[in-house]
Amino acid sequence: MVTRALTFAAVLGVVAAIQILSLYEEEEYCLTVCSGGTEPGEGWQNYENGHAFLVVNMTRCGFSRTPTITTSLLGTAKMFDANGAAAIYEPNNTSYKIFLRSSSNALALAKKYNWYVQFVAVGAVC
Repeated sequence: MVTRALTFAAVLGVVAAIQILSLYEEEEYCLTVCSGGTEPGEGWQNYENGHAFLVVNMTRCGFSRTPTITTSLLGTAKMFDANGAAAIYEPNNTSYKIFLRSSSNALALAKKYNWYVQFVAVGAVC
């Protein structure tokens, strides 16, 4: 399942790269594709009434400005119960946040079912 998710994310990353190239027509091409993720069940924090949020670190990618980011939520179960996994908040060149809501306690589910995030980002490095 992880392999399928990474393959899907990689395809989305390529599509994003093609779209971004048109934004940099006048500039030297200094783009990179970077992927990564978080550790299962770790880093989740409480956000209002049992909802959860996670800061995803992209520092190792070396982006010079905010990249285009595609993100996905994975885990062992119940990811269907989470709303907001694909919505990216406060993106910058080194990190972004996702916020999850759930009919149950999203924070408890994230920890119990080892939810984690994977991303593919495309952006400038110069």
